Amino acid sequence: MRVRKLREPDRSTPGRATGVLICNLALPAIEESFVIRFFALNPDRTMASVRRFILKKLPKSGIGLEGAIFAISAEVRRPSRGVGRKQLARWRSGDQIQRALERAASEWARLPKEEWPGEAVEIDL
Repeated sequence: MRVRKLREPDRSTPGRATGVLICNLALPAIEESFVIRFFALNPDRTMASVRRFILKKLPKSGIGLEGAIFAISAEVRRPSRGVGRKQLARWRSGDQIQRALERAASEWARLPKEEWPGEAVEIDL
């Protein structure tokens, strides 16, 4: 008989991304700031969610964009099995937004990821 069993995630290997992205967005000209955590079972969709959030919240132009900053970080496993952050990209008003988003996406793609708990393996009983 074959059954499906959920695989335990590997949380013992340091340096692997947990699947969580953190976006810090500060808009000092309009006195707003956001710290949002993004998690998805598909790592490619996580970065797309971050991109949509930033493009939606950033003012297109004008005084609201003055002094604006965002940083995108990945949650990464530490040797103690805790988590830390690795900054993937940082942007300041005046820089190119697309370049920062592309850099974050490429850094995210290069990071080794933990095995996701939704993966199933088949075993014989």
